[in-house]
Amino acid sequence: HSLDLIGREDLTGSFEEAKKTFTQAAFAHEAAARMMRDGADRDETFETIKSSLNLLAQTYQRFIGISSEIAKLIAQ
Repeated sequence: HSLDLIGREDLTGSFEEAKKTFTQAAFAHEAAARMMRDGADRDETFETIKSSLNLLAQTYQRFIGISSEIAKLIAQ
C-alpha cells in the first residue's frame, strides 16, 4: 500500500508537536543533569527531572496516536 498523507494536517501537526515536546524533554534532561552536577537544590532538580519525563510521556503519546492513525490508513 502507498500511504497518501498529503492533506493529513492532523498527522503532520501531531508529528510536529511530538518533535517539539521531544526537544523540550531533551533540554529539560540536560538542565537536570547540569543541576545534579552543580549541586543545585534537590527539590528544583526533582521538578526538572519530572518535567522532562512528563514531556517525554507526551511525546510517546503523540507517536502512539500517529501510529494508530497510520494503521487505520493501511487497513483501508
